[in-house]
Amino acid sequence: MIKNKRGWMRILEAFIAITLIAGFLLFVVSNKASKADVGAEILALEEAILNDIQSNDAMRYNVLIEARDPLIVLIKPRIPAGFDYDINICLPADACGLADYHDNVYANSKIISVSSATGAGEFVESYPRKISLFIWKKEQ
Repeated sequence: MIKNKRGWMRILEAFIAITLIAGFLLFVVSNKASKADVGAEILALEEAILNDIQSNDAMRYNVLIEARDPLIVLIKPRIPAGFDYDINICLPADACGLADYHDNVYANSKIISVSSATGAGEFVESYPRKISLFIWKKEQ
């Protein structure tokens, strides 16, 4: 009879150990999945913002003349709380990087060129420009 009790205790101990290990693994996997979801959402947001700039003649003009302020007015309200951003405008062959270092920066860029008159009613004879949008989580 005593030997049977020891067997049940070992089975119970093994079950508790397996449950603890499985719980820990589920916790770790779920945290990694939520971080990946945030990254995908930020990249989709960057793509949407740059597509809006690309399809708006006035915003295209601002990129071509390298006017950042009107672009910031469009971008700033769309950035989620807890995140910060920066934009750079340069020639397509140049590297438009960030001046400061940040962890986990999500970056996207588009090349903007002129096809005809701009929304401002002017024809801009300029080289195409590359606009790069960087979004990162604010440091606490």
